[in-house]
Amino acid sequence: MLSKISSERDMLTKANEILDKQAERFFKKSYPSLNIDKFSNHEVRAMVNETIFRKQLLNKDQLAEVIYNERVVEKEESKKIFKEKPFQTSRYLDSKIKQVEDSITKENNPERKEILSIKKEKLIGIKQGLIEYVQSEVERKFDKNVSIDSVIEGEMLLAKADYYKTTDFSKVEGVARFSSEEINSMLEQSKGFLTNIQTVKIPNDCQGVFFVQDSMKHIDELSPLAKQNLKKVVNRNAYLPDSDKIELSKEIENTNKDQSKNWIRTYQKKMK
Repeated sequence: MLSKISSERDMLTKANEILDKQAERFFKKSYPSLNIDKFSNHEVRAMVNETIFRKQLLNKDQLAEVIYNERVVEKEESKKIFKEKPFQTSRYLDSKIKQVEDSITKENNPERKEILSIKKEKLIGIKQGLIEYVQSEVERKFDKNVSIDSVIEGEMLLAKADYYKTTDFSKVEGVARFSSEEINSMLEQSKGFLTNIQTVKIPNDCQGVFFVQDSMKHIDELSPLAKQNLKKVVNRNAYLPDSDKIELSKEIENTNKDQSKNWIRTYQKKMK
């Protein structure tokens, strides 16, 4: 598996090098007055693609627009995709690719369509890099002989190691990382969003899966507000299967009903 990934990585690198060289030759021939060193390889490729698409040389304003759009795309990806560690984003990338594909289908403007196509290519390239990164990180943190069937499986292994601060999972089997008081406080301040938790950083939905598991271990000890926010966290998590979300939500609701009944009985006794 590792040799196959290494071979595919080499093929991808060589293909990109060939494309860069072809774009450089075309650019220098078409725009001899422009200094190619001022532009990234992606920007050169974008300008070349736009020139080929239009079947004519671009004027100053058109070149500026292509460069602007390319840099905006790069900035957006850097901000959103790599805000946290560059793994644990497979589902996010899939959703972004799907959004761009839908936009391409609906878009009638050929110029805008070409820009979206370039963005899609970049996202696919980033996802390929993500696959390679996750595999190498799993090898580094765990064992070189560890095999993963999918990038998501690798992401979850890495997230579990980060969440529990260990790669020896036998030490944390059946044990919650936080006490019921800590989880209750974290959920109450979360307002249903993991990013709102200030006391401990839970940076993404991958680690959020393990936080949800820990929270469910203390479900009977959580306040109604904490449970309400836990349900929101569950339903917003991109890595939990829909079937799990439904089951967890039902379990949270049932404990809320039991808690309400207990509160009513206690209140009625006090009134007697």
